[in-house]
Amino acid sequence: MFKRRIDLLKNQSIIAARIFANPFHCLEGMPILFSARGLRMLWGKIRRFGLCAFDPHYVEQQLSLRQGSCNQCGACCKLIFSCPYLKENRCLIYDTCRPDVCKRFPIDERDLRNLNGVCSYSFPTKLPEVVPTPSFPRLWDR
Repeated sequence: MFKRRIDLLKNQSIIAARIFANPFHCLEGMPILFSARGLRMLWGKIRRFGLCAFDPHYVEQQLSLRQGSCNQCGACCKLIFSCPYLKENRCLIYDTCRPDVCKRFPIDERDLRNLNGVCSYSFPTKLPEVVPTPSFPRLWDR
């Protein structure tokens, strides 16, 4: 019994030493939120949630422009933190009860920038607007 307590105390001291050596150890698997990329990804998550909740017309308009299909790579499920329903790069609730934000990802081109080209969806590139030339009445046709 005493040996077990001594082993437990040793393990606790090792864990405590690791925590004090690196107090942000829980963030090691996540992108650092205080970097420019991490803040951009966090803002993207907030933006997508807000768009799905408060501007569904814009979301539906963008989804009509979206091309491709989901290849279920799981890259969108690992933005900032890993989704709890993601196991072995597969979504456990893909066909049943995914949240609206997940169903509609990516909403627009900005969402694809965070994935570094992994996602199989795409949006058409905008062509420059053609400015119509003004039509003047020709004098010789009169």
